[in-house]
Amino acid sequence: MAQTDRWSLQGKTALVTGGTKGIGYAIVEELAGLGATVYTCSRNEADLNGCLSDWEKKGFRVVGSVCDLTSRTQREELMNKVSDQFKAKLDLLVSSLFPSRNQLHFLDTILEDSQNLVKIEVDYKLKPGI
Repeated sequence: MAQTDRWSLQGKTALVTGGTKGIGYAIVEELAGLGATVYTCSRNEADLNGCLSDWEKKGFRVVGSVCDLTSRTQREELMNKVSDQFKAKLDLLVSSLFPSRNQLHFLDTILEDSQNLVKIEVDYKLKPGI
């Protein structure tokens, strides 16, 4: 078996949150490069559109939408969009989100923010099936 065959993700679907920057961006690139169809989201529409355009030029199958994952309503809308896009079949979920506090150092954030981050992660990752 060739190395490329072993790591093929052809026919697989993936959702990568926070896919327009940093580690999330690298994960989208890697998954799409291995053949997966990827759905990603970002709070910033300009960043999202720029990345989607770049990925299209590379021949990657990546779609996405604007979503603030701190909003329960927007998380639910995202799940509906992903479910529709992939016909309720999601193979991979990568949560690469971390709500920012306008460049404040992590230790300067208040306890409530940390609790909100944990709540977002738990609600999002434990939400039953798509």
